[in-house]
Amino acid sequence: MLRVSKNHVQVHKNRLLFLKKTKININNLFIIHSSHSPNIEVINSKNNTYLKETYKQYPILETDLDHYYTGADGAITFSPKLSIGLISGDCVPLIIWDNISGMHGILHIGLLGTLNNMVQILPQIFKRYNVKLKNVNFYIGPSITQKNYNINNSSMWSLVANQVRNKIPDINEYIKIKNKIEYFNMQKMIIDQLSSFGIKKAQIQQYEFCIGDKNSIFFSHHILKQTGEKGNFLSIIGKK
Repeated sequence: MLRVSKNHVQVHKNRLLFLKKTKININNLFIIHSSHSPNIEVINSKNNTYLKETYKQYPILETDLDHYYTGADGAITFSPKLSIGLISGDCVPLIIWDNISGMHGILHIGLLGTLNNMVQILPQIFKRYNVKLKNVNFYIGPSITQKNYNINNSSMWSLVANQVRNKIPDINEYIKIKNKIEYFNMQKMIIDQLSSFGIKKAQIQQYEFCIGDKNSIFFSHHILKQTGEKGNFLSIIGKK
């Protein structure tokens, strides 16, 4: 979904064509509106109305971003007719599903979501809905990986860098310094966070390429912004 001022209409048509080819009903698709919040919503539908239950957690890092404290960057549903979608650029689309309970959803985990340990609230949600931890599967979707994620070039990092050093003691485990440039490993930190509450490696799959590579089939906002272009892609999970 490469976007410039003159092709927004074509991007919209492409999205509709994709939904048609995959037989996803747009009326049964809930799109997450990201705000880098660590909160997660459980969403179900009834009579064409979304019913939301928000699980809030106070973030480790303070910011003045809009809806950072009140929004939700993750959505989970148990409704077989409802699909969850996320439009992202560099952040991790963490796709979650459980074939036993029918639970499925996506978490939008970027720099702030990773540093705030967004996934730590999942056990509370699983317990509330009787989801067995051993039955849950995770897929770390296409995102920018450490080799291309120069956080020194990130306005978001500059916003919270001082807080990170003071509040997250183990941060250096996930930062590699090369030629005085810091590169951050979001994927490894997320995997370690999942492991901390009992998720096994066998339950986690991962997209093996970096969207920041020149030959990537996905767009990276972090890379594209250097040319003034904008690009993103759509992740969806639903039940057949």
